[in-house]
Amino acid sequence: FRTQYNKEIKVGDHNLKVLPESEQLKWRNYYRKALQGEQFIVEEWYTRDDLKIFYENTFYPILDDQHRINGITVISVNITERKITQDAIRESEEIFRQLAENTTDVFILTTRSSILYANPAFERIYGRGVEDLIADPSLLEEAIYPPDKKEYLRHVKKELALKKPGKG
Repeated sequence: FRTQYNKEIKVGDHNLKVLPESEQLKWRNYYRKALQGEQFIVEEWYTRDDLKIFYENTFYPILDDQHRINGITVISVNITERKITQDAIRESEEIFRQLAENTTDVFILTTRSSILYANPAFERIYGRGVEDLIADPSLLEEAIYPPDKKEYLRHVKKELALKKPGKG
């Protein structure tokens, strides 16, 4: 409260009365939901000094020894760093997707035993569907130009030898 609303809450204060009027209805509804027995999480953001600050608010009903609801606990966590990281990952994934989907070269991601991704160039060049390749990785070996197959298999064997089990 001190960080977001620049107000101190003292023992005995009612949070709703300390909140700005514009926030009271929203928080009243959160409290009502928790007082009906629901545990839930709400992500919100606020602007402070022209920066977005993200919070994850978890609402818990408090039960007495007869399992009757007699209060609410709200735990607020600043998740701004997590949101910034998630946005950066999402942006990076979008850049990768655009690059992989628009290149004329075949691009394939694999594990030791399966194909995770093949870009649309695979279908354009080899005439086989990406879904078919993912379902049957042996199609990749079949698609290799016969004079290059020996070199390809040597390279695959070398790569597999370098990878330790459980590391992709």
